Amino acid sequence: MLINGACELNIMMLSRINKLLILFAITSGFAMSFYHKVEASQKTHRSIKKIDDLVFVQIPAGDFVKGCRGNLDSNSNTYCIVDEKPVEKIKMPKSFYMSATEITQGQWQKIMRNNPSVFSKCGPDCPVENVTWEEVQTFISKLNASGKAHYRLPTNSEWEYAARAGTTTAWSHGDNNEKLDDYAWSVHNAGSSTHTVASKNSNPWGLYDMHGNVSEMTHEMRTIIKNVSMDTGKKIVVKGRTARGGNWENTSNDLRSSSLITLNTNARRRNIGFRLVKIE
Repeated sequence: MLINGACELNIMMLSRINKLLILFAITSGFAMSFYHKVEASQKTHRSIKKIDDLVFVQIPAGDFVKGCRGNLDSNSNTYCIVDEKPVEKIKMPKSFYMSATEITQGQWQKIMRNNPSVFSKCGPDCPVENVTWEEVQTFISKLNASGKAHYRLPTNSEWEYAARAGTTTAWSHGDNNEKLDDYAWSVHNAGSSTHTVASKNSNPWGLYDMHGNVSEMTHEMRTIIKNVSMDTGKKIVVKGRTARGGNWENTSNDLRSSSLITLNTNARRRNIGFRLVKIE
């Protein structure tokens, strides 16, 4: 009985090891093939780096106008919300590296040894979702422990600057929402699910899914003052983390470069994921 039990245990361990090796092969293969895809898609000589099976694109230094201009854009059928104000000019004094895609289920599972995604059947190359901001910090800490590089979530300014990619339009491809299907997974074409990252066109700087697929968490805390409470007569102050870019459940207006939502730090949603920036 002891020998049989030991054999069964060894078989189970080998099975687990084989699964991990297969997952490593899939994620490594995807990262390498995707690296060449990003490299081929670059119209400039922007630097690309592959670290820890993640592909990073260099975002140049510069400046941009952050936020939504005006209350209604009749050409693109979009409207601004209060959270997208005020409009301000932001200077980005240094270049930085941002992951070309949202972090995938395969990349998450390789580090965390689990897959919390609601859409796990979508596959290892689909974005990881259903994770909290705190769990993402654990993922980043373990990734940083590898010693190859250091990472964090992007700030709001970094995210919007990278999403706009030098544009001033509602979306990085322009103001025509009829072309959005070529760049984003939204409620209009996603079929109630996430999809493989980088299966749509990239923005001008080689970043994929900045509009749609899953909304993306950012690094900083944000304070929102809401309407006066009917019970106390006092203003309601809410603190949370922002998520950007819209997702597969959203309409085109929520996928704009300036669009954002605020989440509780412990929020866990099937339409929220993240991407990383590399700390130099």
